[in-house]
Amino acid sequence: GACARQIAFRVMGIEASNPITGDALFNFSLGDHVHDIIQATMLAAIPNAEKEISGVYEDFITVRADLKYLTPEGKLVCGEIKSVSDFAFKLITGKKLKSNGQWNKKDQQAEGPKSENVLQVGISAKAIGAEYLHIIYARKTAAKDEPIFAEFRIKINDVDDKIQAEIERLRYIVKSVENGQLPAREFEGEVILDPKAKKWPCAYCGFLDKCQKLPAQTIPFNPSETK
Repeated sequence: GACARQIAFRVMGIEASNPITGDALFNFSLGDHVHDIIQATMLAAIPNAEKEISGVYEDFITVRADLKYLTPEGKLVCGEIKSVSDFAFKLITGKKLKSNGQWNKKDQQAEGPKSENVLQVGISAKAIGAEYLHIIYARKTAAKDEPIFAEFRIKINDVDDKIQAEIERLRYIVKSVENGQLPAREFEGEVILDPKAKKWPCAYCGFLDKCQKLPAQTIPFNPSETK
């Protein structure tokens, strides 16, 4: 999941200090268009499919899924569509892409779906009672004779321990905020001491300038301190 402190800032309703850049807005726009095409295609192809499903899990986590549908066997599936860069697509799939002159590692192995995506869809699946996760990745760059899409179907029981651990982490973050505490600058188990030196996720965080002024560890906190 996302950085604990970033989540806390959002829970508090704190305004971002770093505006979205023009290149990011352009990429978001491309991603939205790709997303809408895939979603419309799936809705047309799957008779019982529904889009933009909202829900709440345990009264404190709001969720939104791109799709839900039933398998021929009557099993409920929670679907999510992700548009990604060529670099991310290569990491996820292990596919060797020649477009854009990008290099390829000879021993490059597929890493599979991103953990944060699995957790996101997993929590949504639990909220709507789905037994399966379906994650669709689409490249934002289409090139002749190269793969554009990758799909992953996962039984929720196979990843339920990880999903539950993420739910407990989110619960801790919310409780910390309620108790006047700002969680540590923690991402994937690591406390980030210098956010300016950490490209991912800090360089892309909308709260970077505010966050870097604060200690890395958990601290008593008043939202006015970030102004």
